[in-house]
Amino acid sequence: MARRRWARTTKPKTIDGTPYRSKFEVAIAADLTARGVSFDYEALKLRYVTEHTYKPDFSSGSVVIEAKGYFTSADRSKLLAVKEAHPELDLRLLFQRASNKLSKESETTYADWAEQHGFQWAEGRVPEEWLRPLPRKSRRRGTHSLLIRSRSATPNHAEAAPMLTLCALG
Repeated sequence: MARRRWARTTKPKTIDGTPYRSKFEVAIAADLTARGVSFDYEALKLRYVTEHTYKPDFSSGSVVIEAKGYFTSADRSKLLAVKEAHPELDLRLLFQRASNKLSKESETTYADWAEQHGFQWAEGRVPEEWLRPLPRKSRRRGTHSLLIRSRSATPNHAEAAPMLTLCALG
């Protein structure tokens, strides 16, 4: 069952035209004013960053492929943060269905979002172009990346299932 959220039933208390968020803040403001202390209420906006980690679905060298079925707002924020923190990565998105809308209210599709934010994307399966070496203009910091198909070498099976391997060539 969803957690019930309670609506605020009373108006915020104001002192000298400044609305405060809680009775405790009102008490602090009244105390500071009574003691002749000059102060500003919520005048600053401070940015902060929290440290997170990201485990890409498939990677090798500077090439990263993220497979997405459901593409949440949190996923989008995370990918933008990773892209900003690691511009050396060639981060590509593989959508299960690229024509899905970001939300019921949005006209923007997963593919539209990827293009707007500079991500290479594909739908359904890894495209053949991604299996070949990257063109010279797409190389980043001297890394030549390649996605190849190989067969796993198992002694019990003459014809093992193919698997994808990402390789980075110097």
